[in-house]
Amino acid sequence: MVPHQIQSTLGFHNYSGVGGGDFVWLPDADQSLHLHPGPNGGILFAAAAFDVYDGTVATVLEFLNWKGIGVGCFERVGFKVPHVLMFGAVADYDNKKKKGTDNSVAFNKMLQNFPVCECRGQYNFLVNDTIQPLRKFTLNAEGATICQRTKNKPLFNLNGCSGSRLNYGAYTNDASIEEYDIGNARLIYADEHVTDITIYSVSIYRTFQQGINFNKSSERINVLLCRIEETARDGIFLLNSVNSRVSLCTLINTGDDSIAFAGNSYSAVASFNSIKGAGSYNLGGSGIRLNRSGIAVGNVIENSDLFGIIAADNSVNSAARPENLKIICNTINDISKTDTVSAGIGFKNVISVECVGNSINMIDEKAHAYRLYGDIKSGLIRISGGTVKNAKSVLYIRDAGVSQISISEIEADKLTDFVLAELTGTIDLIEIKRNASKNAENSCYFRSVRVLNQGVANISVIVTENNRIFNSNAPAFVFDNETIINVVESTNDQWPNNVRNKYINGLNVGEIYVN
Repeated sequence: MVPHQIQSTLGFHNYSGVGGGDFVWLPDADQSLHLHPGPNGGILFAAAAFDVYDGTVATVLEFLNWKGIGVGCFERVGFKVPHVLMFGAVADYDNKKKKGTDNSVAFNKMLQNFPVCECRGQYNFLVNDTIQPLRKFTLNAEGATICQRTKNKPLFNLNGCSGSRLNYGAYTNDASIEEYDIGNARLIYADEHVTDITIYSVSIYRTFQQGINFNKSSERINVLLCRIEETARDGIFLLNSVNSRVSLCTLINTGDDSIAFAGNSYSAVASFNSIKGAGSYNLGGSGIRLNRSGIAVGNVIENSDLFGIIAADNSVNSAARPENLKIICNTINDISKTDTVSAGIGFKNVISVECVGNSINMIDEKAHAYRLYGDIKSGLIRISGGTVKNAKSVLYIRDAGVSQISISEIEADKLTDFVLAELTGTIDLIEIKRNASKNAENSCYFRSVRVLNQGVANISVIVTENNRIFNSNAPAFVFDNETIINVVESTNDQWPNNVRNKYINGLNVGEIYVN
């Protein structure tokens, strides 16, 4: 061994021809820095570690875990970014036989000691244990597949990894799906506060909980251009997250919500995602869940189990209620559960939400386009523009009611009711303006749902203006079951038959003004 002279190997393992490279002998290098960066920016290998390594796969684990003191190391040099093959990883996973070498230690040694690293290339790696970088890192996995064969461990634990970037690669769990419980694996996971993490162009297939789960407070989590398929629970779950976004992703057949900005998730962005089959494992799910403020724009959502998009207070902390939330230009088709529970877009106990230009097409006339419900009176909801087709109603108002709700400039076709209200609470003001609809059985239908020890529902003011809602057999309004309406104002509307006396049960209304 000649100090500082380049020596070359063909492969890391005998007869492999993979993972070889150039090395220099450093007689004074500290052996306790085995697998750490060397003085020339390379990877140090303690000479004494080779006493337990004979070049075979069977002894590589003991070699990687070697610890000791002394001097004399080989330093691997002549590369820009360390590759996991340089740490003894074996890309031998066979997804048909479900067998391969567990490369958990190789990945952890690389990621824990080098800030920028890679596993890219047409390689299939088996990693059974959790990869825990414990520090800021960048991993490029372009073209590679990392597979897991376990039901109870996440593949990546990103605690302590603020500022990291994970990009280019496919990640899958090939263990058989037998049951879904809280102990099962997430693929990318953190239960500590993390910030500035980007997950970019990653394909995730089959996990036993969420695909991506940040289960604590977090900031600036960016999930971009990813594909997530067949998760037992949520596709992407961000709890109490601030200024985070999920954009240009594809999510297919998630057991619960496909994208969930849960809890106190402020300034969330869900934009231009393609979502299909949320709630596919009968757990009940929505395409996108938003518990606080943010925007959902340009998403295409199909075949969700419950809602295409749900804006709702958090089930654990009811003080976390959607406020200043924007739902804009989304396309929602075919909610799976065609009953009064489900809808294209749902609101529960919201403070303020604005919906603009959404296109909603149900399977048939059993599910609603928009649905308001909850046990707390909501604040301000505005729905404007866009189209609705094949729905039980454009808007279904249920339970505790709302301070103000407006629906305007909707183009609708094939409805049971344009607006349907079944109330236990109150509505201060409902505005219905500049809408057009064909084939509505009823224009507006209001009735109370009686609750023990609670009075009948009350609507203070209904204002309608410049609507064109057609069906020769339908009345303009139906007031049923004792609902108290204080004032109805109708201006320049073209209701069915355009006949004023087509107000059924109008005795429940204090004053009706028709212009």
